[in-house]
Amino acid sequence: MFGIFFFYAAILGAALSSGMALAGPLLLRPPREMGETPHTRQASWPPDRLMAALAAVLGTLFFGFGHILVAGLHGIHPSKVPLIGLMGLVAGLGLSLALYAQPWAGRRPSIGHWLLRLGAAALAFGVTQWIFIRAGNKWSNTLAIGWSGSFYSDEFSRYTMERWQQLMERHSQWFDYLAIFDAILEGIVLTIGITAGLLLAARLLDRWHTLVNRVGD
Repeated sequence: MFGIFFFYAAILGAALSSGMALAGPLLLRPPREMGETPHTRQASWPPDRLMAALAAVLGTLFFGFGHILVAGLHGIHPSKVPLIGLMGLVAGLGLSLALYAQPWAGRRPSIGHWLLRLGAAALAFGVTQWIFIRAGNKWSNTLAIGWSGSFYSDEFSRYTMERWQQLMERHSQWFDYLAIFDAILEGIVLTIGITAGLLLAARLLDRWHTLVNRVGD
């Protein structure tokens, strides 16, 4: 189970990262100057902020497409669950804001910045799960890599103790709250994992550029 969901998360992370990576080329940024201030198109914002904002927009769109793809692998067709595409964009926006200006934002942001980034992803993922729950139990499995309240209900119903069964009947919405908490954790874990991947990729790319320059000299 972990392996397949790790694979799905990798698809979503790759989709979002690919979208973010297109921001530089679309703004005609030279590869060696992605995090600097090269001569590019004139804009009202400083070029670095413009690129970061475009990366967030593209990351959101690509994450949405990736989410539809993963949902399809789950056998969920967007026409049957219309909110899949829209909520994928909402989750992607929160994740893109959490990754804003990465990896150029630095390897060691302050605790306050980390809390804001993690909070943006957690809020977006939690809201998507809540919207699906409000839309009806049929659509409660909002994110293609998440669990719905009905899943937790089925799992915990295996415990046959009478007192436990009575507790489940009395607090049936508890499982929906657990699903929301699960979605919040997904946003946090994806933020940390993709951030680590972006920083590692930037480091390897920098080493590659250094090696190429040495060979060229």
